[in-house]
Parts: sequence; structure tokens; C-alpha cells
Amino acid sequence: MSIITMQTVIAKLCVDFKFRESFLGDPDKTLEEFSLTSEQVESIKAIDLEAINDYAGSLIGKRMGLIKKWLPLSVVVLETNLQSGRLNRILHRYGLEYIRDTDDLGGEWVRSEFKRFCNYLRELISLKQIDIRYFADVLEFEVVKFSMMMDSDVSRSAIEFAESNGAAAQIDFAEMALGELRPVLGAHARVRLFNYDMGELIEHLENFHATPELEEEPTWVLFFKKAHSVKVDSSTINPPLKDLLDLCTGDRTVEEIVSAIASKYALALEVSEEDLRDDSLGILEQIYKAGAITFIAEKRKNA
Repeated sequence: MSIITMQTVIAKLCVDFKFRESFLGDPDKTLEEFSLTSEQVESIKAIDLEAINDYAGSLIGKRMGLIKKWLPLSVVVLETNLQSGRLNRILHRYGLEYIRDTDDLGGEWVRSEFKRFCNYLRELISLKQIDIRYFADVLEFEVVKFSMMMDSDVSRSAIEFAESNGAAAQIDFAEMALGELRPVLGAHARVRLFNYDMGELIEHLENFHATPELEEEPTWVLFFKKAHSVKVDSSTINPPLKDLLDLCTGDRTVEEIVSAIASKYALALEVSEEDLRDDSLGILEQIYKAGAITFIAEKRKNA
């Protein structure tokens, strides 16, 4: 077992900055907790620590390279707004202070690393060490997309809804009995509120790699993952559509939903309630065909 322990110690020297600092200060005391022979202790003490430092730096660089791929828009905002070298210092500090959990493998490691880094950025935001308008919104936008992309329940929901809607006879919305079916929004479709018009902001970041001058404009965003797709799509939506989606919980019939939307928004939109009911029904048909919702039969009170 001591050979494995020795290998563990060497690996820890490569990935754990605090452990490496402790070893540099007092190698014998640092190694006391490990079951090593005196020869093995001396072998570890004889290791070229400059080479260890170089290797550790390359590991940090690889980790940070992955993080930049996971959060490309957030990185663009930081690169554009922070002074030269500040982003690299932020990334390097994270690499030194937050050690990768070696028990996590594959997707679990990706999820845990992503969560740790985003929490690290949130802490810097709360401490005003990152003080950039709408950066928090850009970060949370990417958090939602990445988290949904990595969530097996989201992928499963997308497939189940596609199979359910495909197996059933296509609903004829013109002939449908509106009081008999209740729409349910899947876990693969989520709605989030942001402080800025994220459609405009994200388009600018993707095309110009710079941050525009935007005023706060609370905007709802729909995130949606299609069956057998890796990426998560997003689009800004208006308040009536947001409210319509909120009502797709399986507790209300189509008739109740379209009537509620019509009575709430017809006056403000300067349209008749009948026209808005028709529009709402058309939207339900669109999102049903897209696979975001499915329909379940209404519960019978005496069933």
C-alpha cells in the first residue's frame, strides 16, 4: 500500500497548492500523516519541485481552458471590462485555491467543477471584486444553459415528451375539446427572468465581443432542449407567453388557460378577447409541436 500512498502524495503535490506550500515549509511534518517508509520520504523530498510547479501550472491552465469553453460569454465580458491580466489572475487564483475533487469522474467532475467555479464568480460579484453591469445576468444565463445541457433529467424529459407526442395521434387544435385536455410544460423547458434584454445583449456579445450600453429592461427567457440534442436553445418571450407557460402545470384545461390569458391581456394589447384566445391556442399548438408541452386527460372529480 505504501507505493500507492507515495503516488498519492506526489499527485497531491501537483494539484494541491496549500499542500505543496506546507511541504516546502516542513516536508517531514507534512508527510507524517502518510504511511511511508523512510526511504520513500527521502525519495519524495528529493523530487524536483520546480518541475512539480511547472506541471501544476500546466494542469491549472488546462482546467481554466475548459472553464473558458463552458462560459464563453462570461469570459468575453470579463476580458472586455477588466484591466489587462486581471482575468488571468482571477482564473489562476481559482486554480490554486479550489482543488479538483479526485473522486469525481467524467460528467460528475464537469458538473462539480462548473458549480464550484460559478460559485467562485458569484462570491467575487458579491464582494464587488467583479463590478460589471449585467455580468451577473450573463453568468446566470450561461449557468442555466450549461446546467440543463448536463442534466440527465432534462434530456430524459425531452425524449419522453417527443415520444409521447409522436406516439399519440396529432391533436387537431381546431376540433379539440378545450375542456378535456390539460397541457404540461416539460422539465426540458424553463423560464427565467433577467434584468436586461438578454436577446440583444447576447447577440451583441456573440457578434462583437464587446459589451453594449444597455439600460435595465427585465426580460423573460425561455430555455428549451430538444430531444436527442446536445445544446439548449433560448429565446426572449413576452409577459403573456410567460404567463401562458406558467399555467401549463397540468392543473388547468386549455379552455381555462386561454381564457385567463385573454381576460388579463386583451385590453392592454388592444385586441378582442376572442382574438387573443385564438392567438393563445395557436401558441399552445406551436409549443406542443415543438415538444415543449404534452397533454394529459382531465381528472374526473368522481374518478
